[in-house]
Amino acid sequence: MMMLFRRLSKKSGIYITAHALRRTFTILALRAGMRPLHLQNLGGWSSLDMVEHYAQMIDEDLLQEHKAHSPIDGLSMKSRE
Repeated sequence: MMMLFRRLSKKSGIYITAHALRRTFTILALRAGMRPLHLQNLGGWSSLDMVEHYAQMIDEDLLQEHKAHSPIDGLSMKSRE
């Protein structure tokens, strides 16, 4: 398996590892709306801790969620009504 990753890395110019592929899949699945418990089962992990380990969110994800679910924005909308 390691030989495959080395060949892919050499041809693509991108360092590819099994960890990087799992992390990418986890983040993309969560962004697409997959539930963490389903992702846990697909990944074969015994706990949600591993989902959290692979799903280290980037700033863009955090900003998008904040915009969508900000409690401050919800308060200001209610006060306008």
